[in-house]
Amino acid sequence: MSAQTKTYAQYNSLTDALFIGKGTLENVITGKGLISNTDWATTSTGGVFKLNQGYAIGIGTSSGNLYAVVKTFADYDSLNDNAFIGKGTLENVITGKGLVSNTDYASSSTAGVVKANAAFGTQMGNEGLLYGAIRTYEQYNSAGNNALISKGTLENVITGKELDLKQLSTFDSTKTQVLKNINGTLTWIDE
Repeated sequence: MSAQTKTYAQYNSLTDALFIGKGTLENVITGKGLISNTDWATTSTGGVFKLNQGYAIGIGTSSGNLYAVVKTFADYDSLNDNAFIGKGTLENVITGKGLVSNTDYASSSTAGVVKANAAFGTQMGNEGLLYGAIRTYEQYNSAGNNALISKGTLENVITGKELDLKQLSTFDSTKTQVLKNINGTLTWIDE
């Protein structure tokens, strides 16, 4: 007695209690599009997919779990636009691009991100706005030539230098006049 080889269509009409032969089994495997669990499909069909490093997805050899392949920042640019990106790759891209959160302040002034620096007379408010620091006259004197000066610092310098700002009311706009310092007094002189 031998088993007859049935086509896949004939197999589908058989009852569950019948024996099938090896030839019928091979026709069923082909008809269902089955593959070994160690072989990968060449196309994505029937829930089986082919892994591709260009899409940055992998499968654990012992667990069978899918995971995102961690790519370096240099490798990131070569990925397809519809590649899967895992947390590790995302962190590498953030670091590689030198990105900062809009609530963080940069450690250096690059790519349009400004770091406030007290040595240059700048401060950053909680809302991210850059403004001039108000310095004392002594702090102003010790600052470098590239330091920015705020209005408050200017007022402190005027007071610290003991400058006397007087409005000169003797100026006549209808005449050509020159402001001269005569024995420490500023005076408008007609030319």
